[in-house]
Amino acid sequence: MLREHPPCPKCGSRKVAQIVYGLINVTDEFKKFLDRGDVLLGGCCVDSDSPSWHCHQCQHDWGNWADDEQEPPSWDRKENLI
Repeated sequence: MLREHPPCPKCGSRKVAQIVYGLINVTDEFKKFLDRGDVLLGGCCVDSDSPSWHCHQCQHDWGNWADDEQEPPSWDRKENLI
């Protein structure tokens, strides 16, 4: 699921995307998130150093799934598209 987007710790911008990992089923609804810049595809592999967030303003990536203590979201079900 998309989480509330925090401001960028480097520049303070709110133009931030959640980075998602895995083999994503890119539905029409998910494509809307991509087109709006709400999410960014991070690739199929995720580890404890993989960043959770990307700033569109200054290109800074930060956070990681280990710090967030969350599993990467599954995008294959409609209810995950909030």
